[in-house]
Amino acid sequence: MSTVRIPISDTASNTLKRLSRQKQSIIRSRISSILEEEIKNETSFDLNDYQDVMNMTDREMLLTFGEEYLKNKGWVASEK
Repeated sequence: MSTVRIPISDTASNTLKRLSRQKQSIIRSRISSILEEEIKNETSFDLNDYQDVMNMTDREMLLTFGEEYLKNKGWVASEK
C-alpha cells in the first residue's frame, strides 16, 4: 500500500484530528475507496475510445472485430 497526500481545508483537518482513531480509520478507508473508484473510471478504456484513437469508421470496427464481439463488449456505433 502507498500513501498519497491530498490537501484538505484546515477545518476538515482539525475536525479529523479530534475524532477517535477508529473514526479516522473509517474515514480514510472511505476516501481510499472513492479515490480508487474515480481512478478506475478515469483509466477505463473501451472500444469506442479505441475507435476514436485509431480513427476508425464503424465499418472498419465491424470488419476488424466482428459484429457479435462488438455487441458483447457494449460497443456503440459512432455513425462515422
